[in-house]
Parts: sequence; C-alpha cells; structure tokens
Amino acid sequence: MRKINFLFGVLAVAATGLLSSCDWSDNDEDPNVIVPSLGGNTLVVNANVNASFKVEGQTPQNGTTATFAVSGDKAIVEVSAAGYLTQNVEVNFGENTMMNVDVQLVKASTNAKTQEEAKNGTLVENDEANQDATDIEASISVPANVEISNVEATALFSVVAFTPAAVGAQNVNQGAEVSVPALSLNCEPSGAKFDGAPVTLTATAADAAGCLVACVNGGESVNATVNGNSVSAKVTHFSVWSFVLKATVENVQSGEDVIKKGSVLLSNGKSTISYTQKFGFEASDVQNGGLISNFLVNQFGKAGSINKSVEISADKAGSADYTVKQNVKTYTFKSGDRRFIAKVYGKVTVTIDRKTTDTSGHSGGTGK
Repeated sequence: MRKINFLFGVLAVAATGLLSSCDWSDNDEDPNVIVPSLGGNTLVVNANVNASFKVEGQTPQNGTTATFAVSGDKAIVEVSAAGYLTQNVEVNFGENTMMNVDVQLVKASTNAKTQEEAKNGTLVENDEANQDATDIEASISVPANVEISNVEATALFSVVAFTPAAVGAQNVNQGAEVSVPALSLNCEPSGAKFDGAPVTLTATAADAAGCLVACVNGGESVNATVNGNSVSAKVTHFSVWSFVLKATVENVQSGEDVIKKGSVLLSNGKSTISYTQKFGFEASDVQNGGLISNFLVNQFGKAGSINKSVEISADKAGSADYTVKQNVKTYTFKSGDRRFIAKVYGKVTVTIDRKTTDTSGHSGGTGK
C-alpha cells in the first residue's frame, strides 16, 4: 500500500509541473499590437503677408499659412496677394512626409526709370522697401548703344528682387549634379529685347563668394559671375531671371535617429504614442538667408519640428515597449570653391520592441 501511495504522489507532482510549464490559457498570450500607417504627405506653406493658397483639387485657403494633405509625392501651390507678385511653387516629397515652404511675396518696384534714363547710364535699382524686405540690392545696367524692341516706348524699367520658393527632387544620390534657384530678379518691362549689346543684372547675395552660379530663365541659361557676394549676368531680354546655385553631391550617408523610446499601456482598443518629428535640414557654417542657405531651403524645405502621434491597437490589455526612429541623410555638397554639409530629415517609423500582458511595471506609462 505504501508503494502505491508513493507512486500516486510522484505522478501528482509530475502532472503539476507539466501544467505549470505549459500555456494552456489564451489569456496568458501576449497582446497582438498593430501599428497603422503614419499617414500621407503633409505640405505647410507660409507667406510673409495675408495671401491666397491654391493647390489643384483642394479647397483654397487664405491667411499667412496653410496646410494641405497631399496624396501623391508632388504638389504645385499658387500663392498670391493683391498688389504682390504671384509665386507658383512645385513641391517634391521624395522620401519625406513633411514639407514646410516659405513663400516671399514682394510688391512691384516704385523706383522705375524711363528707357531714355536707362540708356543714358542711370542705374535701375530695386527700391528701399524691396531691399528692406529681402536684404538684397539689385540693379540693371543698360548700355548706351543698345536697341530696345518688343516693348512700348513709354514702358518703364524696373527690377524687383525676391527669394524664389521651390522644393527640389529629394532622392539625390552621390555624384548627382543639383541646380536650385537661390535668388530671383523680376525685370520689367517683361518681354523687352536688347539688340547689339546685352544688359547686366547684378544682385548682392550673402554667402555667395566662391560658389558656382548660373542665371536661368525657363530653359535658357547664361553664365553668371561671382565677385565676393555680388553675382551678375548679361541677358538679352527681360523676364524673371534666377541666379541658380550649382552643386555636386560629393557624399551621402544614410542613418536613423532615435526620436523616442518608451512604454505604453494597452487596452482592448487604442492607445496613443506621441513624438516630435523634425523636417527640413540642419546645416553648420552656412549663413542664414544667404545663397547657400536658400539653396538648401529650396532643395529640402524649411527646417522645423512638429508634434505628432499615432494610435496603436491591441486585442487585449497589457503593455508594450516601443521605439520611434526617423530616417536621416547627411549630404556633402561642393559648389565652386565652397563645400557645405546638410543633415536632412525623412520618414518616421514606430516599432514595437516588446509586448506583454503584464502591466505592473508600466503603471505610469501612457506613451504620450
């Protein structure tokens, strides 16, 4: 009898051990956590005055800033205001999900000259209000022997300087040649032609010294001369001419920045993870508002950050550890004798590192 009782005892202990080592209950399984897509592309457009913002297929907006949800990887926005020159901006998202664009609207010049004044050697310059608004001094020099055509004899000569708004192609690789407008001159009367001798356009541009620059109007390009912070070019007709900085991508390095690590309580529904996303670029040894800075802004968009969040879902209560990362690329550019580096911020990803039904160690965590 003793032997039988002993055997039953051994079997009971063994059975208890087997039951405790196996997960027989669905309630002990880790929660299933789903992280949804972080959404489409977002375009924020800012203007220096109250303006009208229009994107094809979307409701126009008014004010000094507008935000548009963009389903594709490109958008064209028209920014206009009464009494100001309209700007049309093509924005390419590429690998980025957030673009912030500044549009500088400027008024027509009040410092116009007659054709005879211009031909007699009077310099045509942008007015003081335009100089104050843009921190750019611009001028047109007309040679005395030039023949002017395609314009009324009473038409006045003027020039307005502005920083053009643009966002270049984002997927640039090592060795790529990148040309981006960094400074524009609106020369009036538009369409005027000069025979026998070209006119000279000149503008000051901080941080221009040593850069390689061309002067471009649509598909037409002429050489530009850089002398310190002065850039100039000779043109044979009037229109909007842009001084374009030309650079070569010497090196591209890809990586990730960890934005946030944390834990979040899970319920039988949705839980929120909040984070701060950077956009645009960071660059050192670049003068703010200068030619190189304008090149980078017009290539990668304005720099900044935005608070965002994502709602994750779980099929049962518990907790999860997560990591929020942002793609970054570091570009080294060379333009003429200048070399500069920009760190560019791209897409954000949220990953779940660990999940458990246990909430005891996460009683204070919400992910917010």
